[in-house]
Amino acid sequence: FMTGYQQAILYLSGTWSGGKYLVRNVDRWYVDAVSDLFPTAPYFQLRSDGPSKRDYWCIKSAHIAVPALDEVRDWQGFCRGFVELQGTLDLWSHKNRKGDTVRTLRLRIYGQPDALDAVANNLPAGRKKMQICRTQNGVTYLYAYQSPAEVSAIITYLDGFPRNERIWQRWNSFL
Repeated sequence: FMTGYQQAILYLSGTWSGGKYLVRNVDRWYVDAVSDLFPTAPYFQLRSDGPSKRDYWCIKSAHIAVPALDEVRDWQGFCRGFVELQGTLDLWSHKNRKGDTVRTLRLRIYGQPDALDAVANNLPAGRKKMQICRTQNGVTYLYAYQSPAEVSAIITYLDGFPRNERIWQRWNSFL
């Protein structure tokens, strides 16, 4: 049995490599979170292609496959993993109606349209317009939640275990 949290990690941090499914991440937490699904042990991979590249943790097996979105049953766990890996919570500086500069919570979630829609449909927030984000690496998509009430409701919904405590400590500093 795979939790939704584990499915999100496999979905976002996994890839096929040499006939095996490989999960890699610079944060060992995510590799350890799925390690009980693998018959092998995690290992540290040193990058040899330049000092600007980061080393990462890996685990791989020929007996694991990427889960399909329609296989997810634990949407709260899946959304938690997805937002931890592909989301950004910050303070957004903008002008209010009086013209004063204020800072409010903003949650942005990045990904491909099918996965973003699946996650958004399970969050306690109103429907948003999907935005296109062009970067030096190509195109990605995002949903931005800027209402403090919606951001708070989403974070409350996502709160649970397992979770990456380092990320949640940072998020709690904004809350």
